[in-house]
Amino acid sequence: MKRLIFVRHGKAEDHDSASGDFQRSLTVKGKFVSSQMATRTAKREKGDVTIVTSPAFRAIETALIFAGVLKTGYDGIIVREAIYGSFGLDSLYRLLGEIGDERQTVMLFGHNPAFSLLVNHFHVGGRGFMPKSGVACFEFDTDRWKDISKSTATLAYFLNPDGSTD
Repeated sequence: MKRLIFVRHGKAEDHDSASGDFQRSLTVKGKFVSSQMATRTAKREKGDVTIVTSPAFRAIETALIFAGVLKTGYDGIIVREAIYGSFGLDSLYRLLGEIGDERQTVMLFGHNPAFSLLVNHFHVGGRGFMPKSGVACFEFDTDRWKDISKSTATLAYFLNPDGSTD
C-alpha cells in the first residue's frame, strides 16, 4: 500500500516585484492555518512520512511547519525543483521513482494549478479546487510507485482549511 499526500502551501504574501514569486513568505494567517492543518493531518498519519517540497520559500515554510508537528525531523525534507514549475503526472512519476519504493508514504508540498489537477486526476469525479493549506491523501493498492494510477487510487481523506473533511 502506498500513500500520497498533496499539501498546497499556505497563504503567502502578495506578489511583490522587488522580491519575486519564488521568495514569497507565508503570511501570519498562512502560518497559523498551516499549523492547524498539520495538527489535523497528524491525527491521521502515524507512520513514517517522507516530505518532499517545492523550493519556493512559501512551500518550504509550509513543509517545515508540517515536519515540526508530524515530528518527522527537518533534515529529511527533500527539496525538488520539479514541483515548482509545470508539475504534472509525468513529473510526479519521475519524482516518485527517485524517492524509491521503500518509502510508503510521501507528502508533497507545492502549488496550484498543478496540485488541483493532480488531485482531480486521482479522484474519481474530481475534487475541484485545492485550497491553500488543503490536504488530500490518496491510498494506492500497490507496492510500487510506478503502478499508482487512477484505478488503484482511493481518497483516504481531504482536509479543507474551512474545517470540512471527506
